[in-house]
Amino acid sequence: PRVALDEAPSPTKRGALRLIYSASDDYGLVSITAVIRRSDVSLKETITYEIPLSGTNLKKVNADSFRDLTPHPWAGLPVQLTLIAKDAAGNRGESDTHSFRLPERTFSHPVAKEIVAARKTLMANPEINRLGVVDDLGSIAWKPTRYNDDKVVFMALHTAARRLRKESY
Repeated sequence: PRVALDEAPSPTKRGALRLIYSASDDYGLVSITAVIRRSDVSLKETITYEIPLSGTNLKKVNADSFRDLTPHPWAGLPVQLTLIAKDAAGNRGESDTHSFRLPERTFSHPVAKEIVAARKTLMANPEINRLGVVDDLGSIAWKPTRYNDDKVVFMALHTAARRLRKESY
């Protein structure tokens, strides 16, 4: 089977990941899978999902796919995407690997922006950045007027910081 991205991965207006791709096979396509890996760290963890096909044993596909990955911890970080096609005979083919930044939600509230920045820092290198993020979350938590003295926000920030501190021992 052959599979390729026809355009670079891109975000939609609402932040979903849009993939425009084509695939073909003489036996008929059974599945197409998207595999996303972090590009800036050597982690074995991946985001993997099936791209629905519009029929069974299709010989040729030209389509686009949408997937909302904005809630994922990697949102906003550099990643690499490979498509994998499988045919009815059990063969598989891979697309070229494409590097891009995983779409993310945009926030306008300054505290939300700081929390997202802390998440990105943590995800960039958890072992090295964990204690710095603990300090960042603590700093945000101890300025409750910035988030309208919301006790739930305070408790969430405080709990997150304590969990991160505990895991660093």
